[in-house]
Amino acid sequence: MHMASKLDAVFERISENTIVKAIRQGLLFIMPIIMVGSFVLMVLNLPIEWINNLLNTLFGENWRTFGLAIHRGTFRIMSLSALIAISYALAKDHALVKAGKLNPIFIILTALSCHVTYNPGTESVVDENATGPTGMFGAIVIAIISTYVFLFFFRHMPKKMKTYAYDADTILLSSLFNVLPVLLTIASFSLVRLIYDQLGLSAAFAAFSQNLNESLLHSNNGILTALLYDLITHIMWFFGIHGTNVMESFAQNVFVSASNINIGLMAAGQAPTQVLTKEFFDIFVFLGGAGCTLGLLIALFFAGRASNTNSLAKYSLWPGLFNINEAMVYGLPIIFNPYYLAPFLLTPVALSITSYIAFATGLVPLTTSSVVWTTPIFISGYISTGSVAGVILQAVNLVLAAAIYLPFVRLYEKQIARNNIRIFKQLSTEYNTAQPENPPQMLGRNDELGMIARTIATELRAALTDEAKGLHMEFQPKSHGDATVFGAEALIRWKHPVYGFISPLVILGVGDEAGMTVELGDWIMKKSFSQLRVWRDHQLDLSLSVNLSPKQLKEDDRLVERITGIMEQYALDPAGMELELTEHAALDQSPGTRNRLELLKNMGLSIAIDDFGMGNSSLLYLRDFYANVVKLDISLVRTINENTQSQEIVRSIVSLCTQLDAGIVAEGVETLEQMLMLQELGCDQFQGWYFCKSLPPAEFLAYVEKHGTAPHGSLE
Repeated sequence: MHMASKLDAVFERISENTIVKAIRQGLLFIMPIIMVGSFVLMVLNLPIEWINNLLNTLFGENWRTFGLAIHRGTFRIMSLSALIAISYALAKDHALVKAGKLNPIFIILTALSCHVTYNPGTESVVDENATGPTGMFGAIVIAIISTYVFLFFFRHMPKKMKTYAYDADTILLSSLFNVLPVLLTIASFSLVRLIYDQLGLSAAFAAFSQNLNESLLHSNNGILTALLYDLITHIMWFFGIHGTNVMESFAQNVFVSASNINIGLMAAGQAPTQVLTKEFFDIFVFLGGAGCTLGLLIALFFAGRASNTNSLAKYSLWPGLFNINEAMVYGLPIIFNPYYLAPFLLTPVALSITSYIAFATGLVPLTTSSVVWTTPIFISGYISTGSVAGVILQAVNLVLAAAIYLPFVRLYEKQIARNNIRIFKQLSTEYNTAQPENPPQMLGRNDELGMIARTIATELRAALTDEAKGLHMEFQPKSHGDATVFGAEALIRWKHPVYGFISPLVILGVGDEAGMTVELGDWIMKKSFSQLRVWRDHQLDLSLSVNLSPKQLKEDDRLVERITGIMEQYALDPAGMELELTEHAALDQSPGTRNRLELLKNMGLSIAIDDFGMGNSSLLYLRDFYANVVKLDISLVRTINENTQSQEIVRSIVSLCTQLDAGIVAEGVETLEQMLMLQELGCDQFQGWYFCKSLPPAEFLAYVEKHGTAPHGSLE
């Protein structure tokens, strides 16, 4: 466990690296393109003849042309898409971009230009090997380097180049500012390419690849060479290099040749002799593609429920069954993901060993039939060996692969959960520190905060109809100095399974922005006043205040009708029913707001102003908005013992409330000293943790039974 914690800490530090995060985000941005390409590739290569015949009958022979066009627009430009997305992911979080001094489009277009500059095609603008999956590593490297080179030149651009003209088009002006860094960045890549060609490095890398293949070929000593092939191939894959293509020469010379030998022997009526065939790897080792990602899919179904990785597993399952795993390699992603390096390398090695033992000992017949690479698992195992034993070996290997991936999936899920909690705390800070007149707009943001906000909005909507989701109401007692209870405030609470208790400000803020103001307001009033009905049935003469959303008060034309309906539904008398407004809401003097407040007051409901004492408050609002209860702002209560100015403000408010026949409640009372000082200043109605925190309905009733009741202050 201690070792796992150390590994987790190391993996997390690597995952939080700026470049690694940008690669991960960039690959996630191109996820839709990868998913579309995966499904199209699956359909184009279905090894099921009757389905192909059906498609030919329904759509004609040209349906493949249609599919190939989509393939060209997805997989064949995968590296270009990744280049654009990764350069954007790096740029968007840079201080210059966040400050509005630099538009990221210039960085993205420059990265694209650098890619084309560095990878010239012989008959096309860019080498085709640099646009598809084969060029992924190069695209990632160019995206990162070109972004930082551009930013370097931009920061060091001569000041005299940064001229301003008030009559110039803003986009034109911005473009002119970026001419020099664009030129210098592209020129840098052109120079590097020139040096690369002059030194003959392209031929050197080709020779290295050939020598690597030949070295493995000459040292072929069975299983050890196979394991080395596994490791080399998958190390390259992990870093975005198409390992299968690099090792193609060796695979053709050894594994494909071995397959042909077995097929030839069978045709001659002789027993096969070769264990390490192409089918050995494609069918029994690379389950679901490189890295045995079908095993990863199974592990995600078992352990990936804390994040969206479980959804990714569902979407990737069908392509994965046909050995198309780009969605996992690039979408999860696996490449450059430290959490998956070990299992991505270890799993094919382990499966090669189990498969070799099974074949070498005769437990499973050797492969004797060529199988199309997209043939699904189990079917391929039977066809290649002509035996059920081949199917059993695939099943054993699949379970082993899932078992190897499982602990690493759990580690990765914990890291995702920690990251989401960190982002959620930032989101909560945004809502909790925002001014009432300027609420944050989070749902439309394209960053991590926006993602979490949208997730919360979706879950909040579900929680309004499903009590199991953790959304509920609690009730905080309002007490006199002797702790007798005269009323309560209804407070919305949400215990989220991942984020814990979510602040009411977050709930209401997300609800307002998501268009759930009325729905959430109705839910709160129904849940709250249904409890008032319970209290009445218990012969408890307590008041209950419910917070009324400023947005609902301002915009809901049917608010009075809704409240009337709730009163009728629970057979409630308006006496003791109190609607609580923030001071900001009370300041709204629009005709609609004034009319609704007047109607509610005439119905006999009490109106309370919360957080009184903040901003530009005035007791005249008690008259103008029909309020008959004032709740002192917590900031006054917290400083009441040491701040004489707070004492004078409270003394004045108490005096004027007495003259206007309005009740006054001090909320946020946390100490005996605060209560005694407030009593000395003339306030004897309290709410706060000194008396009691908010309680679920049953616990609230038990608290009232213990401390007794007194007439509620709002109707004295």
